Amino acid sequence: MTQSPFRIIALQNADTDRRLVESIFARAEFDLTAFQSVRDFISYLRIQPPPRCLVMDLELNEQSGLEVIEKVRRNERWSTVPIIVLAPSVDKPKLIELSRLKISGYIVKPFQPQRLFNDVLKAMGLEVVTQKTAVKRVKTKD
Repeated sequence: MTQSPFRIIALQNADTDRRLVESIFARAEFDLTAFQSVRDFISYLRIQPPPRCLVMDLELNEQSGLEVIEKVRRNERWSTVPIIVLAPSVDKPKLIELSRLKISGYIVKPFQPQRLFNDVLKAMGLEVVTQKTAVKRVKTKD
């Protein structure tokens, strides 16, 4: 069985956030694996190949989200995985720390599903296609 080229991992504390992320990436071309437990995620990280993107909560029950990002960055195979962070707020010290950890982006909750979808596509190096407005043809006088 071949792996989807659009493999995404989600680490979300709250059931509602995890279900929302799952629904956003429910399309057939995405292979989403979602975790609620940091321990299960870290076990997965140690044995599985890296995904195209990691979407994670900054506020986790078992550990600080910053500590989890540090573990991801220390894993040789996962060190360059794009990370999108979801957080209720991000203050300046956290923003500086997230920048040091080279995350790809952060989104403040609550968020628009399309924003997360677009940010993940961009982090994976894919072009985001938006609706184009129709161009009206204008008759010219000859």
